[in-house]
Amino acid sequence: MASLMDLDLKNVQPGGSFEPIPPGEYPAVIVSSEKKPTQTGGQGLSLKFQILNGQYQNKTLFDWINIVNKSTEAQNIGRSQLKSICVAVGVENPQHSEELHNRPLTIKVAIGKDQNGNPRNEIKGYKSRTDSNNQQAAQMLDDAFNTPASAPAAKANPFAKQ
Repeated sequence: MASLMDLDLKNVQPGGSFEPIPPGEYPAVIVSSEKKPTQTGGQGLSLKFQILNGQYQNKTLFDWINIVNKSTEAQNIGRSQLKSICVAVGVENPQHSEELHNRPLTIKVAIGKDQNGNPRNEIKGYKSRTDSNNQQAAQMLDDAFNTPASAPAAKANPFAKQ
């Protein structure tokens, strides 16, 4: 238990907004991942993304990917999503989910509904920053990292572990 007796919060405004961001494509990185069990005995990968720049810079979005599921269809969809992420970040066959962290990619964001019917963001796709149809996002990422387009992402990434 942590003592909070030394903090005076009387004049502090609450922060943080849970409002969804508008649908669109955003430059992002995966900042954390965790393999978790599902309620039905399967396994999923929980991913935490962070927007790199623009109006929603540092906004956090989450995604869930089924990697082991009783439903072959759900499992195949999840593994296909994971493969899309791997291709987008340039790690074809990772041994650990941490290998996907801090590597720039573009995420396609939509608005869905949570269990209570409230609007929430959903990630609907992943693209490489070097995708030929994605030059604007690639330039935004290069600007965010302040490096030339030819620099390797792992070296250029300010979030990467040193």
